[in-house]
Amino acid sequence: MTTVPISADGSAIALACTALVTTGDGSVKPLTATDWTGLSSSLATAEMRPRDLIGMDGETIAARLGLAAEPAQRLASLMSRGGQLGLEVERLAGLGIWIVTQADEAYPENLKKRLGRTAPPVLFGSGPRGVLGERGIGVVGSRDADEEALAYASKLGGLCAEQGFTIVSGAARGIDITAMLGCVERGGQAIGITVDPLERLIRRADLRAAIADELLTLATPFLPGTRWFQGNAMRRNRLIYAAAEAAVVVTTAAGSGGTWAGAVENLKADWVPLHVREVESEGNRLLIAEGGLPLTADLEGLSVEALLQPRQESLLTPLPAVQPAEAPASAFEAVWPLFVLVLDRPRKEKEVADLLELQPTQARAWLAQGVELGLLEVGKRPKLYSLTGKSKDAAQLHLNA
Repeated sequence: MTTVPISADGSAIALACTALVTTGDGSVKPLTATDWTGLSSSLATAEMRPRDLIGMDGETIAARLGLAAEPAQRLASLMSRGGQLGLEVERLAGLGIWIVTQADEAYPENLKKRLGRTAPPVLFGSGPRGVLGERGIGVVGSRDADEEALAYASKLGGLCAEQGFTIVSGAARGIDITAMLGCVERGGQAIGITVDPLERLIRRADLRAAIADELLTLATPFLPGTRWFQGNAMRRNRLIYAAAEAAVVVTTAAGSGGTWAGAVENLKADWVPLHVREVESEGNRLLIAEGGLPLTADLEGLSVEALLQPRQESLLTPLPAVQPAEAPASAFEAVWPLFVLVLDRPRKEKEVADLLELQPTQARAWLAQGVELGLLEVGKRPKLYSLTGKSKDAAQLHLNA
């Protein structure tokens, strides 16, 4: 396994943005991702490269970049640790751990594009670096998933491998590691963005073998020896989505936990299409109600490529050619069979609108018409629409009969 040495620009970014080596008393804090974005803009304006900062004193940095004395001195102190950094980089390389920074070609462009100023300036990792830029499907879920969910994750990982997609996950026990290994076992490549200590994780026999076979890449924005911390896990989740082209939630708790929080953040930010395994699970059901796209529970015939679409093809487009003896009496009569299909269980108005790709006002109007005709009933809390007994044969219903 070849470990690529860190570049000069990468060294400067690692010095500025990590505590990989300390300043002695630890009083000088590294720059945050947002700090680095601002500094890189100043460097570009001054026609400087990050490596130009190494060895500069505070006064020179202040003059060249137009910084105040205090932040300039802070940066100079961070840049004075080059010798220590070299020793630490060499130690990590001996373990098979590399460093990639935003100055390096191997840094995933998707993170820059989707996270902007909050993209981590530095990633530590082990395994092939080039896979970080490949098309990937994020797969996430509970650490304590049941056997059915684990089998689903493994099968999805295998399908991604067969269809030329990587798996991007969190390398945690349960759904994450199962999906990753399901992909690797079928000759595919997987990326695990971890918050567990990277130095410890690469010693796991199954993972180390996959890394050696260049089928697995582990990466983290946190120092390789950092212990697991819940706050880091929450921050890591966004990287899984941002690094992928689409994501699948296999199982989630309802309204809480890292899987739920990451999925909801992705929905709000609209980074990538989010698909949710459609099963009788409160968490999965509620996540679909929040805007997740329902994904078949058996995966038979799944085209992974189709997951990259912003939303599933509308059931209303195109409508099948209708050549009855008489034309439908109304638009509602024409689309009612499709409402029957999606209302296989009680759903919120937003779910129906999303599944049929309708404007909310149109979905609301047709749902109200269904209630008025006695074909639908609606609960109060939560407001879920469901079919009535009158609509058992609704797919063949003629409203004017």
